[in-house]
Amino acid sequence: MRLRVTRAGFTFIEIFIVMAIIGVLAGVVILHSISADRARDVETEARRLAELIELARAEAVSGNESWGVFVDQTRYGFLVHDELASAWRAASKSTFRTRNTPEGVVLSLQQSDWGASSRQLARGQDGQATEEEEGDANPRIPQVLILASGEQTPFLISIRAGGHPPWSVTSDGISRTRASRADQPEERT
Repeated sequence: MRLRVTRAGFTFIEIFIVMAIIGVLAGVVILHSISADRARDVETEARRLAELIELARAEAVSGNESWGVFVDQTRYGFLVHDELASAWRAASKSTFRTRNTPEGVVLSLQQSDWGASSRQLARGQDGQATEEEEGDANPRIPQVLILASGEQTPFLISIRAGGHPPWSVTSDGISRTRASRADQPEERT
């Protein structure tokens, strides 16, 4: 009779298969985490922009000034109209500094026809941009006007990142500026 010797332990193939499964699971968790972060970035930016516009609106009313908002694909900022110089200047408070969106987050602005006339009003009677405005990295003409009366240009700003549901920041020009996910009803705050 021969005794059979058995060895305890795992073979290289078994260990390799387990390590591959752990690697795949770790990859899925990391990708999900990155995706969740991007979705959170979109929501945070939408809510921040809506609150900043409302804060600028309060500043315009309390200071009896005209304010403005400029938006391009990757940044937005706030301007105050200097009546003496008849020009738009960057808001001096750090709260209203020009903000860049997180990487991969894109903004787009839609306005009604009134928005086009607000741009004409913001530029002046001739509607022409100066050379300084055309070549300037910080636009000096807002796309959204916020008047001292509290009224503002009606607008819709879409905020997107990859395949995530977009968020919208909207105002009809009189009501409070709101942030909501584009595929859900507006949130009432």
